Amino acid sequence: MLLSLNETAYERVADIGGTHNNPRALTIYDGWLYFLTYTSAAGTGCLYRTNGTEAGTSMFVCDTPQYWPSGAGMYEFEMQVFNDELYFIRDSSGHGDELWKTDGTQSGTVMVKDIVPGTSSGFCSNPSSNCQGGSRLYATENYLLFDVDSDGDGQLELWKTDGTSGGTSLLKEILLPGANQIYYHQVDEIVYFRASQHGSSDYELWSTDGTPAGTVRVEDIREGLSGSSPRDIIDVDGTLYFIAYNGSSYSLFNVNNAANGIIGAPTTWGISPSTLPSGLTFNNGVISGTPTVLQLTPIMYTITASNANGSSSTTINLTIIDAAPGTFAYNPVDMDLTLNQAMTPNTVSLGGGAVTSWEISPDLPAGLTFESGNGTIWGTPTVLQINPVMYTIWANNSGGSVEVNVNITINDEAPGPFEYIPENNTWTNNSEVHLAPQFINGTTGNGSTWNVADINSGTS
Repeated sequence: MLLSLNETAYERVADIGGTHNNPRALTIYDGWLYFLTYTSAAGTGCLYRTNGTEAGTSMFVCDTPQYWPSGAGMYEFEMQVFNDELYFIRDSSGHGDELWKTDGTQSGTVMVKDIVPGTSSGFCSNPSSNCQGGSRLYATENYLLFDVDSDGDGQLELWKTDGTSGGTSLLKEILLPGANQIYYHQVDEIVYFRASQHGSSDYELWSTDGTPAGTVRVEDIREGLSGSSPRDIIDVDGTLYFIAYNGSSYSLFNVNNAANGIIGAPTTWGISPSTLPSGLTFNNGVISGTPTVLQLTPIMYTITASNANGSSSTTINLTIIDAAPGTFAYNPVDMDLTLNQAMTPNTVSLGGGAVTSWEISPDLPAGLTFESGNGTIWGTPTVLQINPVMYTIWANNSGGSVEVNVNITINDEAPGPFEYIPENNTWTNNSEVHLAPQFINGTTGNGSTWNVADINSGTS
Protein backbone atom coordinates (compact mmCIF):
# COMPACT_ATOMS: atom_id res chain seq x y z
CA MET A 1 0.00 0.00 0.00
CA LEU A 2 1.24 3.48 -0.91
CA LEU A 3 0.44 6.30 1.51
CA SER A 4 0.87 10.06 1.45
CA LEU A 5 1.03 12.52 4.33
CA ASN A 6 -1.50 15.35 4.03
CA GLU A 7 -0.53 17.89 6.67
CA THR A 8 -1.14 15.77 9.77
CA ALA A 9 -2.89 12.67 8.43
CA TYR A 10 -1.81 9.78 6.27
CA GLU A 11 -3.95 9.03 3.23
CA ARG A 12 -3.91 6.01 1.00
CA VAL A 13 -2.78 6.82 -2.50
CA ALA A 14 -3.28 3.36 -3.97
CA ASP A 15 -3.72 -0.24 -3.00
CA ILE A 16 -1.23 -1.86 -5.32
CA GLY A 17 -2.95 -5.19 -4.91
CA GLY A 18 -1.83 -8.71 -5.47
CA THR A 19 1.27 -9.72 -3.66
CA HIS A 20 3.21 -6.60 -4.59
CA ASN A 21 4.00 -4.72 -1.41
CA ASN A 22 6.52 -2.63 0.45
CA PRO A 23 6.95 0.29 -1.96
CA ARG A 24 10.55 1.52 -1.83
CA ALA A 25 13.10 3.72 -3.60
CA LEU A 26 10.56 6.53 -4.13
CA THR A 27 11.98 8.74 -6.90
CA ILE A 28 10.43 11.77 -8.61
CA TYR A 29 10.96 11.86 -12.38
CA ASP A 30 9.22 13.85 -15.08
CA GLY A 31 6.25 14.76 -12.88
CA TRP A 32 5.71 11.19 -11.66
CA LEU A 33 6.65 9.38 -8.47
CA TYR A 34 8.31 6.08 -9.39
CA PHE A 35 8.78 3.30 -6.85
CA LEU A 36 9.77 -0.35 -6.69
CA THR A 37 7.86 -3.27 -5.19
CA TYR A 38 8.62 -6.93 -4.73
CA THR A 39 6.61 -10.11 -4.48
CA SER A 40 7.94 -13.32 -3.04
CA ALA A 41 5.07 -15.26 -4.56
CA ALA A 42 5.81 -14.33 -8.15
CA GLY A 43 9.55 -14.22 -7.58
CA THR A 44 9.90 -10.83 -9.21
CA GLY A 45 9.55 -7.13 -8.59
CA CYS A 46 7.93 -4.31 -10.51
CA LEU A 47 8.43 -0.63 -11.16
CA TYR A 48 5.33 1.46 -10.51
CA ARG A 49 4.58 5.12 -10.94
CA THR A 50 1.87 7.43 -9.63
CA ASN A 51 0.62 10.97 -10.08
CA GLY A 52 -0.69 10.97 -6.51
CA THR A 53 -4.11 9.44 -7.23
CA GLU A 54 -5.28 5.86 -7.16
CA ALA A 55 -6.43 6.08 -10.76
CA GLY A 56 -3.09 7.50 -11.75
CA THR A 57 -1.10 4.70 -10.08
CA SER A 58 -0.06 1.86 -12.38
CA MET A 59 2.58 -0.77 -13.02
CA PHE A 60 5.18 0.56 -15.46
CA VAL A 61 7.48 -2.43 -16.03
CA CYS A 62 8.28 -5.62 -14.13
CA ASP A 63 11.26 -7.93 -13.73
CA THR A 64 13.00 -5.55 -11.37
CA PRO A 65 14.86 -7.08 -8.39
CA GLN A 66 12.42 -8.83 -6.09
CA TYR A 67 14.51 -8.23 -3.02
CA TRP A 68 15.12 -5.11 -1.02
CA PRO A 69 18.72 -4.24 -0.26
CA SER A 70 19.74 -4.61 3.36
CA GLY A 71 20.90 -1.59 5.30
CA ALA A 72 19.13 1.58 6.41
CA GLY A 73 19.05 4.33 3.80
CA MET A 74 19.72 1.99 0.88
CA TYR A 75 16.46 2.54 -1.00
CA GLU A 76 17.32 6.06 -2.13
CA PHE A 77 20.17 4.72 -4.29
CA GLU A 78 18.23 1.95 -6.11
CA MET A 79 17.00 4.42 -8.72
CA GLN A 80 18.63 7.63 -9.91
CA VAL A 81 17.74 10.37 -12.37
CA PHE A 82 20.60 11.12 -14.75
CA ASN A 83 20.56 13.12 -18.01
CA ASP A 84 16.74 13.40 -17.83
CA GLU A 85 16.30 9.64 -17.68
CA LEU A 86 15.50 7.26 -14.84
CA TYR A 87 17.98 4.45 -14.15
CA PHE A 88 17.25 1.16 -12.39
CA ILE A 89 18.12 -2.56 -12.42
CA ARG A 90 16.03 -5.03 -14.43
CA ASP A 91 16.19 -8.67 -15.52
CA SER A 92 14.55 -9.01 -18.91
CA SER A 93 14.95 -10.78 -22.24
CA GLY A 94 17.28 -13.42 -20.80
CA HIS A 95 20.07 -11.01 -19.93
CA GLY A 96 20.00 -11.34 -16.16
CA ASP A 97 19.93 -8.30 -13.91
CA GLU A 98 21.47 -5.39 -15.81
CA LEU A 99 21.39 -1.58 -15.85
CA TRP A 100 18.28 -0.12 -17.53
CA LYS A 101 16.91 3.35 -18.14
CA THR A 102 13.65 4.92 -19.20
CA ASP A 103 12.46 8.23 -20.59
CA GLY A 104 8.98 7.58 -19.22
CA THR A 105 7.71 5.65 -22.24
CA GLN A 106 7.59 1.95 -22.89
CA SER A 107 9.55 2.30 -26.11
CA GLY A 108 12.09 4.44 -24.36
CA THR A 109 12.73 1.83 -21.64
CA VAL A 110 15.92 0.06 -22.67
CA MET A 111 18.90 -1.83 -21.32
CA VAL A 112 21.99 0.37 -21.11
CA LYS A 113 24.50 -2.46 -21.46
CA ASP A 114 24.69 -6.22 -21.00
CA ILE A 115 27.67 -6.09 -18.67
CA VAL A 116 27.71 -9.83 -17.94
CA PRO A 117 26.56 -11.44 -21.20
CA GLY A 118 23.90 -14.11 -21.12
CA THR A 119 21.56 -14.93 -18.30
CA SER A 120 24.22 -14.39 -15.65
CA SER A 121 24.31 -11.12 -13.74
CA GLY A 122 26.99 -9.18 -11.98
CA PHE A 123 24.37 -7.12 -10.19
CA CYS A 124 22.72 -9.87 -8.26
CA SER A 125 23.87 -13.43 -8.73
CA ASN A 126 21.80 -14.61 -5.79
CA PRO A 127 18.76 -12.42 -5.08
CA SER A 128 17.62 -14.55 -2.15
CA SER A 129 20.79 -13.61 -0.26
CA ASN A 130 20.13 -9.88 -0.58
CA CYS A 131 23.20 -9.20 -2.72
CA GLN A 132 24.11 -5.56 -3.08
CA GLY A 133 25.39 -5.17 -6.63
CA GLY A 134 23.49 -2.53 -8.56
CA SER A 135 21.58 -1.32 -5.53
CA ARG A 136 23.77 1.78 -5.14
CA LEU A 137 23.44 4.13 -8.10
CA TYR A 138 24.92 7.62 -7.71
CA ALA A 139 24.33 10.36 -10.28
CA THR A 140 26.63 13.28 -10.96
CA GLU A 141 26.21 15.92 -13.63
CA ASN A 142 28.39 14.06 -16.13
CA TYR A 143 28.18 10.38 -15.27
CA LEU A 144 26.36 7.77 -13.20
CA LEU A 145 28.31 5.60 -10.75
CA PHE A 146 27.24 2.08 -9.87
CA ASP A 147 28.78 -1.11 -8.49
CA VAL A 148 28.77 -4.53 -10.10
CA ASP A 149 30.67 -7.82 -9.89
CA SER A 150 31.48 -8.20 -13.57
CA ASP A 151 34.04 -11.01 -13.31
CA GLY A 152 32.34 -13.25 -10.77
CA ASP A 153 35.02 -12.96 -8.08
CA GLY A 154 32.52 -11.77 -5.48
CA GLN A 155 34.01 -8.28 -5.30
CA LEU A 156 31.95 -5.25 -6.24
CA GLU A 157 33.78 -2.97 -8.68
CA LEU A 158 33.21 0.69 -9.43
CA TRP A 159 31.63 1.35 -12.84
CA LYS A 160 30.31 4.44 -14.58
CA THR A 161 28.04 5.24 -17.51
CA ASP A 162 27.15 8.24 -19.61
CA GLY A 163 23.88 6.56 -20.60
CA THR A 164 25.19 4.72 -23.65
CA SER A 165 26.49 1.17 -24.05
CA GLY A 166 29.84 2.43 -25.34
CA GLY A 167 30.10 4.91 -22.47
CA THR A 168 29.54 2.24 -19.81
CA SER A 169 32.79 0.85 -18.44
CA LEU A 170 34.77 -0.26 -15.44
CA LEU A 171 36.07 2.87 -13.75
CA LYS A 172 38.39 1.17 -11.27
CA GLU A 173 38.79 -2.42 -10.14
CA ILE A 174 38.57 -1.65 -6.46
CA LEU A 175 36.42 -3.26 -3.81
CA LEU A 176 33.29 -1.42 -2.72
CA PRO A 177 31.73 -2.38 0.62
CA GLY A 178 28.29 -3.90 0.93
CA ALA A 179 25.02 -2.55 2.24
CA ASN A 180 24.88 1.19 2.93
CA GLN A 181 28.58 1.61 3.64
CA ILE A 182 29.85 3.41 0.52
CA TYR A 183 28.92 6.89 1.83
CA TYR A 184 29.02 8.67 -1.53
CA HIS A 185 29.49 12.43 -1.12
CA GLN A 186 30.17 14.92 -3.91
CA VAL A 187 32.03 18.21 -3.58
CA ASP A 188 31.81 20.05 -6.91
CA GLU A 189 33.42 17.71 -9.47
CA ILE A 190 34.93 15.28 -6.96
CA VAL A 191 33.02 12.31 -5.50
CA TYR A 192 34.29 10.84 -2.24
CA PHE A 193 33.40 7.36 -1.00
CA ARG A 194 34.59 4.37 1.02
CA ALA A 195 36.44 1.63 -0.84
CA SER A 196 39.30 -0.83 -0.61
CA GLN A 197 42.00 -2.02 -2.92
CA HIS A 198 40.95 -5.01 -5.00
CA GLY A 199 41.42 -8.28 -3.16
CA SER A 200 41.72 -6.58 0.21
CA SER A 201 39.45 -5.14 2.87
CA ASP A 202 41.50 -2.11 3.92
CA TYR A 203 38.62 0.32 3.53
CA GLU A 204 39.81 3.93 3.31
CA LEU A 205 38.62 7.24 1.83
CA TRP A 206 38.72 7.28 -2.00
CA SER A 207 37.77 9.94 -4.55
CA THR A 208 37.07 10.10 -8.25
CA ASP A 209 36.68 12.72 -10.96
CA GLY A 210 35.09 10.15 -13.27
CA THR A 211 38.33 8.98 -14.89
CA PRO A 212 40.35 5.82 -14.14
CA ALA A 213 43.51 7.86 -13.44
CA GLY A 214 41.48 10.20 -11.28
CA THR A 215 40.09 7.43 -9.07
CA VAL A 216 42.50 7.24 -6.16
CA ARG A 217 42.79 6.58 -2.48
CA VAL A 218 42.87 9.91 -0.67
CA GLU A 219 44.82 8.76 2.37
CA ASP A 220 45.85 5.50 4.05
CA ILE A 221 44.80 6.57 7.54
CA ARG A 222 45.17 3.17 9.15
CA GLU A 223 47.91 1.28 7.40
CA GLY A 224 47.55 -2.47 7.11
CA LEU A 225 44.81 -4.89 6.15
CA SER A 226 42.01 -3.47 8.30
CA GLY A 227 41.68 0.13 7.09
CA SER A 228 40.02 3.04 8.86
CA SER A 229 36.46 2.46 7.50
CA PRO A 230 35.55 6.14 6.96
CA ARG A 231 31.89 7.05 7.37
CA ASP A 232 29.48 9.97 7.80
CA ILE A 233 31.12 12.04 5.06
CA ILE A 234 30.02 15.69 4.82
CA ASP A 235 31.52 18.98 3.66
CA VAL A 236 31.40 22.47 5.15
CA ASP A 237 32.69 25.48 3.19
CA GLY A 238 34.86 23.35 0.92
CA THR A 239 36.35 21.20 3.68
CA LEU A 240 35.42 17.52 3.78
CA TYR A 241 34.81 15.98 7.21
CA PHE A 242 34.42 12.31 8.06
CA ILE A 243 34.73 9.83 10.91
CA ALA A 244 37.43 7.15 10.69
CA TYR A 245 39.08 4.60 12.95
CA ASN A 246 42.77 5.28 13.61
CA GLY A 247 43.50 1.94 15.24
CA SER A 248 42.49 2.86 18.78
CA SER A 249 39.44 5.10 18.49
CA TYR A 250 37.11 6.81 16.04
CA SER A 251 38.22 10.37 15.29
CA LEU A 252 37.16 13.30 13.14
CA PHE A 253 39.29 13.82 10.02
CA ASN A 254 39.13 16.47 7.32
CA VAL A 255 40.27 17.09 3.74
CA ASN A 256 41.00 20.74 2.94
CA ASN A 257 40.12 22.17 -0.48
CA ALA A 258 38.01 19.10 -1.18
CA ALA A 259 36.23 20.71 -4.12
CA ASN A 260 39.46 21.19 -6.07
CA GLY A 261 41.36 18.15 -4.90
CA ILE A 262 43.96 16.90 -7.32
CA ILE A 263 43.21 13.47 -8.70
CA GLY A 264 46.14 11.16 -9.37
CA ALA A 265 49.84 11.61 -8.74
CA PRO A 266 51.16 15.20 -9.02
CA THR A 267 53.58 15.95 -11.85
CA THR A 268 54.68 19.38 -10.62
CA TRP A 269 54.90 21.14 -7.29
CA GLY A 270 55.05 24.81 -6.40
CA ILE A 271 55.39 26.92 -3.28
CA SER A 272 54.65 30.58 -2.64
CA PRO A 273 56.49 32.63 -1.44
CA SER A 274 59.06 30.83 -3.53
CA THR A 275 61.98 31.51 -1.16
CA LEU A 276 62.15 29.49 2.02
CA PRO A 277 64.26 30.57 5.02
CA SER A 278 67.99 29.98 4.62
CA GLY A 279 68.92 26.33 5.04
CA LEU A 280 65.58 24.91 3.84
CA THR A 281 64.74 23.47 0.41
CA PHE A 282 61.51 22.51 -1.39
CA ASN A 283 61.61 19.52 -3.73
CA ASN A 284 58.69 17.40 -5.04
CA GLY A 285 56.41 18.68 -2.30
CA VAL A 286 58.89 17.97 0.49
CA ILE A 287 60.36 20.72 2.67
CA SER A 288 63.66 19.63 4.18
CA GLY A 289 66.95 20.95 5.51
CA THR A 290 68.32 22.69 8.59
CA PRO A 291 67.11 26.26 9.07
CA THR A 292 69.94 28.66 9.85
CA VAL A 293 67.93 31.83 10.51
CA LEU A 294 65.18 32.65 12.93
CA GLN A 295 61.64 33.36 11.72
CA LEU A 296 59.80 34.25 14.89
CA THR A 297 56.72 35.65 13.12
CA PRO A 298 54.77 32.88 11.31
CA ILE A 299 54.76 33.15 7.51
CA MET A 300 52.11 31.36 5.44
CA TYR A 301 53.29 29.31 2.46
CA THR A 302 50.92 28.01 -0.22
CA ILE A 303 51.90 24.63 -1.67
CA THR A 304 50.33 23.55 -4.98
CA ALA A 305 50.36 20.08 -6.56
CA SER A 306 49.41 19.87 -10.24
CA ASN A 307 48.89 17.35 -13.01
CA ALA A 308 46.85 17.06 -16.18
CA ASN A 309 43.63 16.72 -14.15
CA GLY A 310 44.10 20.02 -12.34
CA SER A 311 45.74 21.29 -9.21
CA SER A 312 45.24 21.27 -5.49
CA SER A 313 46.62 23.70 -2.94
CA THR A 314 47.05 23.80 0.77
CA THR A 315 48.76 26.17 3.19
CA ILE A 316 51.21 25.80 6.05
CA ASN A 317 52.48 28.33 8.57
CA LEU A 318 56.21 28.23 9.26
CA THR A 319 57.90 29.57 12.38
CA ILE A 320 61.59 29.03 13.17
CA ILE A 321 62.59 29.38 16.80
CA ASP A 322 65.84 28.93 18.72
CA ALA A 323 66.90 25.62 20.12
CA ALA A 324 66.02 25.85 23.80
CA PRO A 325 68.92 26.79 26.09
CA GLY A 326 70.85 23.88 27.51
CA THR A 327 71.33 23.15 31.19
CA PHE A 328 73.72 25.38 33.10
CA ALA A 329 75.02 25.85 36.65
CA TYR A 330 76.80 28.36 38.83
CA ASN A 331 79.95 27.45 40.75
CA PRO A 332 79.59 27.78 43.62
CA VAL A 333 75.84 27.35 44.03
CA ASP A 334 76.05 28.42 47.68
CA MET A 335 77.70 31.85 47.57
CA ASP A 336 79.14 32.95 50.93
CA LEU A 337 80.13 36.60 50.50
CA THR A 338 81.76 39.14 52.79
CA LEU A 339 80.36 42.57 53.42
CA ASN A 340 82.18 45.32 51.57
CA GLN A 341 84.49 42.90 49.84
CA ALA A 342 84.39 42.43 46.06
CA MET A 343 83.28 38.93 45.15
CA THR A 344 84.83 36.79 42.44
CA PRO A 345 82.37 37.02 39.49
CA ASN A 346 80.23 33.89 39.30
CA THR A 347 79.83 32.99 35.61
CA VAL A 348 78.06 30.17 33.75
CA SER A 349 78.87 28.04 30.72
CA LEU A 350 75.83 27.09 28.70
CA GLY A 351 75.01 24.48 26.06
CA GLY A 352 72.04 24.34 23.68
CA GLY A 353 70.59 27.35 21.93
CA ALA A 354 71.91 30.86 22.35
CA VAL A 355 70.40 32.77 25.27
CA THR A 356 68.68 35.99 24.30
CA SER A 357 67.77 37.18 27.80
CA TRP A 358 68.50 36.44 31.46
CA GLU A 359 66.27 36.96 34.48
CA ILE A 360 66.70 36.69 38.25
CA SER A 361 64.25 36.79 41.13
CA PRO A 362 64.27 38.27 43.73
CA ASP A 363 66.51 41.28 43.19
CA LEU A 364 70.09 40.93 44.43
CA PRO A 365 71.27 42.67 47.64
CA ALA A 366 72.67 46.20 47.32
CA GLY A 367 76.12 46.31 45.79
CA LEU A 368 75.69 43.14 43.72
CA THR A 369 74.92 43.14 39.99
CA PHE A 370 73.21 40.53 37.77
CA GLU A 371 74.54 40.87 34.22
CA SER A 372 71.51 40.64 31.92
CA GLY A 373 73.74 39.91 28.93
CA ASN A 374 75.44 36.77 30.20
CA GLY A 375 73.97 35.84 33.60
CA THR A 376 77.14 36.72 35.59
CA ILE A 377 76.74 37.74 39.25
CA TRP A 378 79.39 40.19 40.45
CA GLY A 379 79.98 43.23 42.68
CA THR A 380 80.70 44.26 46.30
CA PRO A 381 77.85 43.62 48.77
CA THR A 382 77.11 46.59 50.98
CA VAL A 383 74.45 45.08 53.23
CA LEU A 384 74.42 42.07 55.49
CA GLN A 385 72.37 38.97 54.61
CA ILE A 386 73.24 36.57 57.41
CA ASN A 387 70.54 34.03 56.51
CA PRO A 388 70.92 32.49 53.02
CA VAL A 389 68.40 33.61 50.40
CA MET A 390 67.55 31.51 47.30
CA TYR A 391 67.59 33.24 43.91
CA THR A 392 66.09 31.71 40.73
CA ILE A 393 67.84 32.52 37.46
CA TRP A 394 66.34 31.93 34.00
CA ALA A 395 68.10 31.65 30.65
CA ASN A 396 65.61 32.38 27.84
CA ASN A 397 65.22 32.33 24.09
CA SER A 398 62.39 31.78 21.61
CA GLY A 399 62.68 28.03 22.07
CA GLY A 400 62.06 28.05 25.79
CA SER A 401 63.64 28.66 29.21
CA VAL A 402 65.94 26.87 31.63
CA GLU A 403 66.23 27.78 35.31
CA VAL A 404 68.62 27.15 38.19
CA ASN A 405 68.81 28.27 41.82
CA VAL A 406 71.67 29.80 43.86
CA ASN A 407 71.89 30.72 47.54
CA ILE A 408 73.58 33.93 48.75
CA THR A 409 74.78 34.69 52.29
CA ILE A 410 76.57 37.97 53.21
CA ASN A 411 78.55 38.00 56.45
CA ASP A 412 80.64 40.65 58.22
CA GLU A 413 84.32 40.62 57.53
CA ALA A 414 86.42 39.17 60.40
CA PRO A 415 87.70 41.65 63.02
CA GLY A 416 91.14 43.08 62.23
CA PRO A 417 94.11 43.49 64.64
CA PHE A 418 93.52 45.80 67.57
CA GLU A 419 95.32 47.03 70.71
CA TYR A 420 94.76 48.81 73.98
CA ILE A 421 96.69 51.94 74.72
CA PRO A 422 98.38 52.01 77.09
CA GLU A 423 99.16 48.33 77.15
CA ASN A 424 100.28 48.45 80.76
CA ASN A 425 97.68 49.86 83.12
CA THR A 426 97.61 50.47 86.88
CA TRP A 427 94.19 51.25 88.22
CA THR A 428 93.02 52.51 91.62
CA ASN A 429 90.46 50.47 93.48
CA ASN A 430 86.98 51.92 93.46
CA SER A 431 87.94 54.36 90.70
CA GLU A 432 86.08 54.51 87.33
CA VAL A 433 88.19 53.54 84.31
CA HIS A 434 87.57 53.53 80.51
CA LEU A 435 89.92 51.66 78.21
CA ALA A 436 88.68 51.04 74.63
CA PRO A 437 90.25 48.87 71.91
CA GLN A 438 92.04 50.61 69.09
CA PHE A 439 91.80 48.87 65.68
CA ILE A 440 94.99 49.12 63.75
CA ASN A 441 93.32 48.73 60.28
CA GLY A 442 90.24 50.91 60.16
CA THR A 443 88.83 49.17 57.06
CA THR A 444 88.39 45.79 58.65
CA GLY A 445 85.56 44.55 60.75
CA ASN A 446 85.22 45.85 64.31
CA GLY A 447 83.77 42.73 65.87
CA SER A 448 80.23 42.05 66.94
CA THR A 449 80.98 40.05 70.10
CA TRP A 450 83.80 40.30 72.64
CA ASN A 451 85.37 37.95 75.12
CA VAL A 452 88.05 38.58 77.79
CA ALA A 453 90.51 36.07 79.09
CA ASP A 454 90.69 35.34 82.78
CA ILE A 455 94.20 36.51 83.53
CA ASN A 456 94.45 34.55 86.73
CA SER A 457 93.09 31.21 85.42
CA GLY A 458 94.02 31.60 81.76
CA THR A 459 90.45 30.80 80.67
CA SER A 460 88.17 33.05 78.65
